[in-house]
Amino acid sequence: MRTPKPPLLVTYLVFCAGLSAFALGSFAKIIQGYLAVRYDYRTELLMVVGQVGFQWLFMWHSTWAARRTYAILALSVSMIGSVLLLPLIAIHRTSGLSPLLATCWFFVVVGLIFILHHRLVVRSKLPTRLSVTWVLYRLLLLVYVLIPRSAIG
Repeated sequence: MRTPKPPLLVTYLVFCAGLSAFALGSFAKIIQGYLAVRYDYRTELLMVVGQVGFQWLFMWHSTWAARRTYAILALSVSMIGSVLLLPLIAIHRTSGLSPLLATCWFFVVVGLIFILHHRLVVRSKLPTRLSVTWVLYRLLLLVYVLIPRSAIG
């Protein structure tokens, strides 16, 4: 994988994170009734950036080039998932969509991007544990957004 020059790379990563924040923030409005937290584009932006930081914890022996490659991969996969959510958001805005149907669509997208993530990790010769820790991070986030704070403490 050829890495773009730094200014272009930063622009690309900011674009990916921004699109992901917009799409997931918009999706969260559809299913807000199911969520235990107020979820918007800022929440998603923190989670997208947190994903990369979390994954880097499991790349302790990796070079900075490998970490940069993973950041590009992870944010690209998030962006692709976001693009797959855009039709759902458009349908909801024009004719409405039940939160249950939106959630089903979301889980289909999650399945697709997991497969893509795993294939890109293998193809990039990155540690395959990154696919497992990707799921772990997403499950931790799911607990955060679904379980009311009062139930925890």
